[in-house]
Amino acid sequence: RYWRDWSSDVCSSDLVLSLIAANVPNDYSLGLSLQLLGQKWRKISRALWTVLGTIAYVLIAIISGTGFNDTLTEFLLLITYWLAPWTTIMLIEHFYFRRGQYDIEHWNTPHLLPKGRAALFALFLGLVGSYLGASQALFVGPVSRLLSNADIGFELGVVLDRKSTRLN
Repeated sequence: RYWRDWSSDVCSSDLVLSLIAANVPNDYSLGLSLQLLGQKWRKISRALWTVLGTIAYVLIAIISGTGFNDTLTEFLLLITYWLAPWTTIMLIEHFYFRRGQYDIEHWNTPHLLPKGRAALFALFLGLVGSYLGASQALFVGPVSRLLSNADIGFELGVVLDRKSTRLN
């Protein structure tokens, strides 16, 4: 009996510590990603961004703790809708516009880079398509509802995203 009590404490402690270790790269990448948004964002240290991000997700975990698994699953499914339009934009940019050629000297010189208005417009239209065709527990789009709740958000996002490149 003593062994069972002791081993469960060790296993639980190991699980808690491994969860913390597994989240460290995500927390740190939050700080890096936010600092890439521009000079103003770089004035705040990565450590502070990491602490703020950790506080945010701990608060979210506490608030949604009662139905955490369902909440997390629904949230993750909902936020994946941006991937199809974004991937389409990146592939078109790489293969069609740039043909794999990049001037790496200008990567951190904003006035030498394109403004990105066309990409933002394409992303917006792709997200509208995703919204129209989404079918999730939290939300069902109007086009999806017409098709007996078929989830065609990704497909509509790619189609509208691709069509918008002809408009730009």
